[in-house]
Amino acid sequence: MISNHETEITKASFDAIISLAESSFKIHFLLYGGTALALLTFLGSTNRDISPGAEDIVGGLICSIAGCLVIAIVTVMAYVTQRLYHASIFDRGMIINIGAVVLIVFSWGVYGYGIYQTRTGISAIVQNKADMQIKEIAHPRPNTPIPLTK
Repeated sequence: MISNHETEITKASFDAIISLAESSFKIHFLLYGGTALALLTFLGSTNRDISPGAEDIVGGLICSIAGCLVIAIVTVMAYVTQRLYHASIFDRGMIINIGAVVLIVFSWGVYGYGIYQTRTGISAIVQNKADMQIKEIAHPRPNTPIPLTK
């Protein structure tokens, strides 16, 4: 028979793990969601002529959104894991717990790849703008003043 003390410890650990899962969800969601929002803002504020790097930036955006979805799934898995532990079904709870940890590490990898994609896209945009400026200086259109630098 389970003593009152063991029940209190189980309830306290259950509450602590759920609180940790909620905090982790908030932190990751802010990170991935903030990245997605920043990329959307960047894409919206640039010219429509950003084709060389737009695909990479959209790839980074998709990675950020995928990270948000994975973290939402992991949060649900944390609740299921604790429910299984609470019901003394430790084997299934441990499997789901390990799966949640693997998904978190996977989401970090997806986020890192998204950052790499975004960096590649922004580099292409910057390079394209620099090339356009060099062409404009080297071959100005008629009646276009040559920009002077100080």
